[in-house]
Amino acid sequence: MNFKNPSFNILIIVTLLLLSVSVSNAHISIGEYAGTHAVSFDPEPRSPFVGETVDMDFYLRDLSGNFANEPFLITVNVQKVLPDDSEITIFTTEPEIIIDGNYKTNYKFTEPGHYRLEFNFQRPSEPDISREGIFDIEVRDTTGGTSTTTILILLVLTAILAFTASSIFTKRRTS
Repeated sequence: MNFKNPSFNILIIVTLLLLSVSVSNAHISIGEYAGTHAVSFDPEPRSPFVGETVDMDFYLRDLSGNFANEPFLITVNVQKVLPDDSEITIFTTEPEIIIDGNYKTNYKFTEPGHYRLEFNFQRPSEPDISREGIFDIEVRDTTGGTSTTTILILLVLTAILAFTASSIFTKRRTS
């Protein structure tokens, strides 16, 4: 590696900048305490675009970290968050009983914006007591932002430009 070559240095800097842009858009799985249990949420893709179906995995654990191994009635509400921070419910899953602490569902977001997901759970033996885990997800517009394909194209073009500049710089030094 030739760190004295300006073209090589430009290539390294642009690569690092492009990678930092792509990583900054990623979301991680998150958890929240909800009464007697902890709920964690793991979306895929983690930073969705409009039109992508998001697979959502929810995990229900007791406070010791073990998966809940008793029946729970589960529903998930998908809510659009408005500019005044109020919410409109746009989708609710059918109630379903789980016994292993894992619930999977999916939803296809049709417009960009901020969404709130409410994971509601209750023991069938306690119909009057409901708990929830609340999670936020940001859906990006496909016309804005930086997609992975765009980043790869820019990276390839930058590499071509850097190597072209390097060969011109090398020819000028030898003449």
